[in-house]
Amino acid sequence: MVKKRSLLKTIRLYMILISSASILVIGHFWISGVSKQYKKDIKQLYDGYISSQRELIKTETLKAVDYLEYFRNQVDDLLRRDIKSRTYEAYNIALHLYEKYRGTRSIPEIKNIIIESLKPIRFNNNRGYYFVEDFTEPNTAIALVLPGQEGTNRYDAVDLNGKYYIREMVDLVKTEGEGFITYHRNLPGETDHPQPKISFVKLFEPFNWFIGTGEYLNNVEQEIKQEVLNRLSKISFGPEGYIFVYDNYGNQLLSDLKVNEEVINLWDYEDSDGNKIIRQLKETSEKPGGGYIKYRWKKISDSALSNKISYVMGIPEWNWFIGAGVYLDEIDATISAKSAELKKLQNRHLIKTVALLISALILTLLVSKFYSEQVLKHFNSFTSFFNQASIGNDTFSLDELDYHEFET
Repeated sequence: MVKKRSLLKTIRLYMILISSASILVIGHFWISGVSKQYKKDIKQLYDGYISSQRELIKTETLKAVDYLEYFRNQVDDLLRRDIKSRTYEAYNIALHLYEKYRGTRSIPEIKNIIIESLKPIRFNNNRGYYFVEDFTEPNTAIALVLPGQEGTNRYDAVDLNGKYYIREMVDLVKTEGEGFITYHRNLPGETDHPQPKISFVKLFEPFNWFIGTGEYLNNVEQEIKQEVLNRLSKISFGPEGYIFVYDNYGNQLLSDLKVNEEVINLWDYEDSDGNKIIRQLKETSEKPGGGYIKYRWKKISDSALSNKISYVMGIPEWNWFIGAGVYLDEIDATISAKSAELKKLQNRHLIKTVALLISALILTLLVSKFYSEQVLKHFNSFTSFFNQASIGNDTFSLDELDYHEFET
């Protein structure tokens, strides 16, 4: 005889299967949604952090450029203020000596005292000196104080562009009393690199003299460049962030928070992939407003090459390019730490989700058990009724039934 299945057990089984399948499907999509959201959050985190780091290095580069431009634009003013101040110092010395010895010494003696007082004075790293010219006679400018040229008439001296700069000095002090003159001379020790030189001259009325001093723009510019590099070398940000500076010929001027005292040329430097990094940096720096570039470079703390992104800008007036960068493995480490935190949050959320689904499954089992027992109770009522009906005239009360299907 074939064993019959239990209707109630079958109903209960199907309820459990349907409920379990529904919960599993819902759970799958729920957990899948959580996983997708996690990946989306990680991507947004990475993109946001990369964006913030790109903005950081651009800001640091622009700040360094602004700082550099400020000092670059001060070269001419600084030079003029310095040589004017120096000339006034010499003038005051000469005037003091004149006033001190006037009436007690002869004019030739006073002149000699002034000349001997000014002649040995040096300044600006021993480059600076005074010159004194006597223009008492027409078309003359006799050098009284001028290293190696004392006693010479320099009235017809010309610069490398043919400019009669001494004549201009004489005319200037005669008409204005003092002022600046610009002309071109070779730097000391050079023969074919004429550089602009600015001098300030002032009339010394007692003797028809003019006193002055001058300086090459190039010398002041070099000093300011060195000062700028020294200050930029103090700038750091993040674990390995710093400002770097190269000239357009590939000479490394500033890197790793250090100003290079010796010439280090990296124009032909290649990374492991054969990329000429310095040339690529220079090319990027020549774009309007500068630009970003990715490459491999060593850290301050590690000689191994690491992926790096930098922002660079050119300074054409100085034949420099300047930049700042961050290492991508630092970004990866930061993202990993933030990802771990986010992963913990997602895992906690996932555990809560699974717990909720399990609770729903248990609730479903309890509900199915409850209703199956209710149905079983009705069947038991029928069974009892039929047992009694087989031997008596008992009736069945419809009020005991909860479902209208049983009433029929």
